[in-house]
Amino acid sequence: MVVADLFSQMTWTFCLLGQVLILINLPLWIIHKYTMPWELIFLLIVAPSVSMSLQLVLSRTREFEADRGAMELTHDPQGLASALQKMEDAQERELKILFPKLGRVAIPSWLRTHPRTEERIRRLFSAMRPLSHPEIWAWDHGVSLPMAKDLPRWRHLSGFRW
Repeated sequence: MVVADLFSQMTWTFCLLGQVLILINLPLWIIHKYTMPWELIFLLIVAPSVSMSLQLVLSRTREFEADRGAMELTHDPQGLASALQKMEDAQERELKILFPKLGRVAIPSWLRTHPRTEERIRRLFSAMRPLSHPEIWAWDHGVSLPMAKDLPRWRHLSGFRW
């Protein structure tokens, strides 16, 4: 994402520079001493939108990869799907509180930073395969580990727990 962010920032910077140059040359254009290349002006208008939409596509693709990585790490697609659904439900509740009369508003897919939850859950279950060693995950011999009694200490410089 760093390269995509850098590309997006460069696009915005070049567009801003182009707009400043257009404003500087505007008096020459008004007195017909200079003609502006309309193709470049159109490119200055469209480039930031194209850059942002490409960045959103990359973000959605990376979310699918993150879901796949989480499934490989946890071996629990049902748990991941449940967590995704709970987050979606919480977001819908918050939107209903903020905008009670709107109901459910569908955001167009090309404006979303994350894929639709239904699509993410569908991909989780379609990528699910049987475990190679199910006995490892079903290991239960009645052994319980002791619970921690002390709270974690605060690190003084950064505020994070360690």
